[in-house]
Amino acid sequence: MSQGSGSLDDIRATLARLREDYWRALEEDGRANAAGLEVLVARLGGQILGLPGVALREVLRVPPLVRVPGAPATIAGIISLRGEILAVNDLRPLLGLAVETGRGPGARLVLIEVAGQTAALLVDEVIDLRRLAGDALEPAAPRADGAPAFFQGRLPQPEGLLSLLDLDEVFSALQ
Repeated sequence: MSQGSGSLDDIRATLARLREDYWRALEEDGRANAAGLEVLVARLGGQILGLPGVALREVLRVPPLVRVPGAPATIAGIISLRGEILAVNDLRPLLGLAVETGRGPGARLVLIEVAGQTAALLVDEVIDLRRLAGDALEPAAPRADGAPAFFQGRLPQPEGLLSLLDLDEVFSALQ
């Protein structure tokens, strides 16, 4: 019987150690999340953009778009996604980039959700999903003309200078 209770004590000790390791790993992961920022890195008209990971919902190939007569230049068209009609937004006019009529094979729709609303953003290419050091982000300078600043900041990356989008400002401008 003493051998059985010794085994039981070993099992309890092992379970306690596993529980402690589990909670420690969660705490360390929480600190890592606080120290970094997860972003989707995408290319749009020669610019490298970062889209905050907390707003990302999905990345899709670009289906055929239905043009909307009289829509603003930022609306490339609409799509039906699982029964939901979504406007496909082209950020080029908003960001002052040249508007392109054709899309390359790497073009993607990035579905984002901000304040309970979903939107599809058209990008030329999705490069990567990565964690950036938040303290290395240079804050974006305010625009001299008083127009909204669509970027939270900039950060050098191997592909070039990454501009982190401020999705709240982008959403406000698109509506």
